[in-house]
Amino acid sequence: SLPKLVTVSQLKILVWNARSINNKCADTMCLLQDNSIDMAFLTETWLTGHANSTTADIKSYGYVIFHEYRSDYKGGGAALLFKSNLQFHSIQLKVSGITTFEFTSAIITCTSDMKILLISIYRTGPVLKKFYEDLDNLLGVARLRSDYMLVGGDFNIHMESINEHSSELKQLTSSYGFDQVISQPTHINGGTIDLLFDNSNILDHETLHVKSDFSLSDHFPLLCSTKTFHVAQKKPKVIVTRDLKRVDKNQLSSDIMNAVSNSKTFSQFSDSCKKFFDEMNSVLDLHAPLTPKTISFVAHAPWFDTEYKNQRKLRRKAEKHKNKDEYHMTLFKEIRAETTIMANLKKRQYYSNLLEKNKGNMRAVYDVVNRELDRKQENTLPPEPDIPQLSKSFNEYFNEKIVKIREVLPSINCGQIETEPVYSDSYLNEFVPCTEDELREIIKETGIKCAPNDFLPEIILKENIDGLIPILCQLVNQSLSTGSIEGLKIADIIPTLKDIKLDHEDLKNYRPISNLSFLGKLIERVVL
Repeated sequence: SLPKLVTVSQLKILVWNARSINNKCADTMCLLQDNSIDMAFLTETWLTGHANSTTADIKSYGYVIFHEYRSDYKGGGAALLFKSNLQFHSIQLKVSGITTFEFTSAIITCTSDMKILLISIYRTGPVLKKFYEDLDNLLGVARLRSDYMLVGGDFNIHMESINEHSSELKQLTSSYGFDQVISQPTHINGGTIDLLFDNSNILDHETLHVKSDFSLSDHFPLLCSTKTFHVAQKKPKVIVTRDLKRVDKNQLSSDIMNAVSNSKTFSQFSDSCKKFFDEMNSVLDLHAPLTPKTISFVAHAPWFDTEYKNQRKLRRKAEKHKNKDEYHMTLFKEIRAETTIMANLKKRQYYSNLLEKNKGNMRAVYDVVNRELDRKQENTLPPEPDIPQLSKSFNEYFNEKIVKIREVLPSINCGQIETEPVYSDSYLNEFVPCTEDELREIIKETGIKCAPNDFLPEIILKENIDGLIPILCQLVNQSLSTGSIEGLKIADIIPTLKDIKLDHEDLKNYRPISNLSFLGKLIERVVL
């Protein structure tokens, strides 16, 4: 069973060759929002990297983009966009040698029994025989991944007429059970070249509509809907957090120092650590107890305000009457341009205010810049609805990987090892105790970075590090004198995809990133 919100609805679809979304991102997103689009096949995106200011803008409107781009030259590109509240994930169809078109693929989960595979394709240039071979290979691999498929994009093959290329494309796609559903012209010069293929009759043909009056590209957007069925949606994420912004920092620091002054060490290093950690947690719980917080899906950009929403309404109203006469068409274009200018102005003002607000706080400034350039990517995990089961699967996989590595290492017979000492003058029998000044210098040089479950949050630890130096020095020296790091061996393991283009469903494409405790890393640095 899927622990998600499930509704009975139609999914609204857009197919469009945008001829660059870089210079018309706001208009493109308005097109999606005004028509309540759930998923979109976009071609000729002209994106030049995986993450940039354009992909950041798309996310700010409540959508997620998966796309392929040309890294060697400009133009082209194929993308899929989804509303962020839907259940979807990108997949890598393992097909090699495709050179005649660009494509990207993803799966949207409707129910546990219905997962729709979507492929966005962009083809340009002369129609080569290899194109049909490449498409045949792609569809052959794709049909093994899902029984439900939609393939859309700009094929640059005229399907409105019977010719060699249209006949061969129809014959090939029909052999996989596909039906091409678009019959209206999709280009300003005529011709049905933007296509949508359905292999399982999930589209409602009565909803097909080509917006031939849309003038932001020489291709017309195609709108349609699926038939009505159950659609799974993501539940808002619930996290447990501490509200540190409302804490009285002076009182918190005073209580931390009081706890430190009353703290004592035990004979066992692990007991000393536990006692210290418990005292710090007690102080935190008093000032900022752990509370659940719901993370909702953003439905619009953060710079949306009443003025901009009213401008959007005005633009939609003008769009309804634009075909009456030349005056109304000119009026609509003027209002559309004003709306785009206002969106860019609101966005610029929003980020300017953020930068001014965080002036002098370089970390906050970097966060703003990284958000605007979409550098901070969300960690993508396999589409497993049962989180405990997913954690168990990762744990078993990483453990098995370690076992396999050890198995292939050559075995060593300890009895055959020469035991003659290399050094005969002196031995390292004990560590020299660390002084508070030395510890302070080490922290100054290496910085402070905490794990999620550390004894204090990073921001609190930085503000109180001078007062904590004595107790930290005691714990470090006790670890050195006893040769123990018990109590510090636990790490937060975060499975991280090795490359964003790799298959999210295959565990071998993830590497384990360990977040170690601050005290554990500090002891290592003292030893080194």
